[in-house]
Amino acid sequence: MPEEITKKKLWAIENAIAQQRLEGVELPEAFISDLHRAARGEITMEDVRANIGKRFKDEQILKP
Repeated sequence: MPEEITKKKLWAIENAIAQQRLEGVELPEAFISDLHRAARGEITMEDVRANIGKRFKDEQILKP
């Protein structure tokens, strides 16, 4: 993945995290880590969703 695309994805993630914090929501570190891994192409967004499902088995997760 070209470095410029990776930088843009990481920037977008950091902005989304900051927005959540402004709203009073603190995201779990494992979720943030997964997002960073996806931005770098190490895992897919489907993997991120699957990991969320594994971590929060008892919670209802909205699927796209």
